[in-house]
Amino acid sequence: IIGNDTANGSTQKMTLAAWIYKAGDGGVSGHEYGRIFQFGTGTAGPMLYTDANDRVWFNAAFSSTIGAWKSTNAGVITNPAGTPKWHHVVLTYDASSVNNDPEIYVDGQKIAVSEQTTPVGNYSGIYVGSDSSDCYIGNTKGGTRTFEGNMADAAVWNRIIDPDELQAIFNASKLSDIYGPGTSYD
Repeated sequence: IIGNDTANGSTQKMTLAAWIYKAGDGGVSGHEYGRIFQFGTGTAGPMLYTDANDRVWFNAAFSSTIGAWKSTNAGVITNPAGTPKWHHVVLTYDASSVNNDPEIYVDGQKIAVSEQTTPVGNYSGIYVGSDSSDCYIGNTKGGTRTFEGNMADAAVWNRIIDPDELQAIFNASKLSDIYGPGTSYD
């Protein structure tokens, strides 16, 4: 489990990954933050999501202030023509210190990340029996942050996957931009 109870085997390290094909912004004005992953209800756990400017965001709950980061540049999950295509999005994060920033990779390449809100306090964690223990893929528990599009191969690790392994995962699963991961050209 990705938690804060390190004495009982939890880790504060995480890697979240998924293939995404973003087709829209969720369809509801004011709710354009389509979730890829959200742990728990409200802001209880970490969340990885996109916005209307095709940025990738990550939030992590700390005891005093939630940390929030986003891809520095807009449009990191569209192609240059502005049309949607499949992208492999990966986040790695070590929550053991408020001074650590997440790393975000799109299609095997590390992208620039900007801190929007500095975390304060201790990492709240993900652990069984807490408000953060449920994992929602593609939405929130309340259904108000729908990811509009398709997803495949969603994965969570309780460790930081190194860049070489991330590249190997990306290379092993990338296929057609049109039909998505796991398809063939036959």
